[in-house]
Amino acid sequence: MKLLLKSSICIVFLMLSLQSEAQKMSYFDSDNNKISKEKYFRKLNNYESYLVILKNDSTKILVLRENQGKLKKIKQLLLTVKANIYQPLDVSKNTLIYYYPGKDLCNSTGSATKKSYKKWYSKLEKKIKRKDSLNIIKIYKDNYGLNAKNNVNEWDLDPFQIIEKSFFKYHYSCGSFVIVGPNGNYVSYFGEYGHNQVIEALKKLKEAQRNY
Repeated sequence: MKLLLKSSICIVFLMLSLQSEAQKMSYFDSDNNKISKEKYFRKLNNYESYLVILKNDSTKILVLRENQGKLKKIKQLLLTVKANIYQPLDVSKNTLIYYYPGKDLCNSTGSATKKSYKKWYSKLEKKIKRKDSLNIIKIYKDNYGLNAKNNVNEWDLDPFQIIEKSFFKYHYSCGSFVIVGPNGNYVSYFGEYGHNQVIEALKKLKEAQRNY
């Protein structure tokens, strides 16, 4: 009887704890406005447009996966990057930056190999080069785990975290990319992406540049 009572008390306590934790969770949209749990999940249904960032144990943020904007000090940024990486960079051209944020569950699992990754990048870059003679560089924040599926020698450390601070506010699982123009226009994409996302981003960047 005592054991049954003790078990019942534990179950009730666990349920109350879980309920309390659920009540403490706060939800924010991509503009950092606090929103209701219901609105959060309605937006989340459009999973292709949003990415969930768990800021801490009690805060979830919905982030738009694609972001467009314009940087004022773009020349200074590109010159700083150029001076601190081994990869060639012509600051007068558009630049595609692949960004590796560090090892996570997304980029460290799966069946992809160094050979399949190299083929994936090669096919994408052939498609891109037909549309724009742009720079393509690979930047990492932390190279731990990078060499498992990539040739780490083809990547450079983010100098002074300038790419992260300018374009990638959070750790977006898998990796991200940004395409930036010499006039400061850019299109970034957060989280796992395919060829289509990169090509569409380049298309949108060129449209923004024509309207400049």
